[in-house]
Amino acid sequence: MSNAKILVVEDSIVARKVAVITFEKLGCIVNSVEDGFSALNIVEHNMYDLILMDIGLPDISGIEVTKKIRATENNEHRIFIVALTANFSENEKHILIDAGLDDLLIKPLTPVMAKDMLNKYTGHKFNE
Repeated sequence: MSNAKILVVEDSIVARKVAVITFEKLGCIVNSVEDGFSALNIVEHNMYDLILMDIGLPDISGIEVTKKIRATENNEHRIFIVALTANFSENEKHILIDAGLDDLLIKPLTPVMAKDMLNKYTGHKFNE
């Protein structure tokens, strides 16, 4: 089991709930918000190991949220931010990476995808 701290930024109630349940079943501590400004506020007051960032948020884009988070980070703790979206393809991944995101997941989120992200970015190891 993991004790990784995860933030899910997702405006879709269903997709947000799926992500929260998926990571909680893996033993993660999960917070979730539905828009970019809420994400910026919660990140200001909490430390996370991984953020799942929807790109198509209702207020400001996940790309802009990521840029703002990156601008405030210090060298001691860099949060891994992974785009969780249906609006980008693997061919467009470079746009997200250039904006400061670490990776891209195409919706819908699956338990295998969640395990892979935890293995890759948090140091918590899960077997398939």
